[in-house]
Amino acid sequence: MKKLSKRKIDCEEVVIQVPRKIMTFLRAMEPSLGQTVEEYLQYSVVEGVRADIDYAEGHGTPFFDINALVRRFKLNKVFKRHSVAAE
Repeated sequence: MKKLSKRKIDCEEVVIQVPRKIMTFLRAMEPSLGQTVEEYLQYSVVEGVRADIDYAEGHGTPFFDINALVRRFKLNKVFKRHSVAAE
């Protein structure tokens, strides 16, 4: 899986707290992940947001128009460049 390129997609660095046992597990699994732990976490965040949007699209929400938000924040561009198919 590809790492998001800062040249292609404007990225922001954030600091998160992950339980130590999960980080220990991910570091142990890193050789089989095919990517670094950082890349894995980055991919997981993007895919988590995509999954939430897909769910909202399929189930609807009375609080906001999910498709309008995806267009407003140009998320399709992020998802397209980060997709497994693009590798």
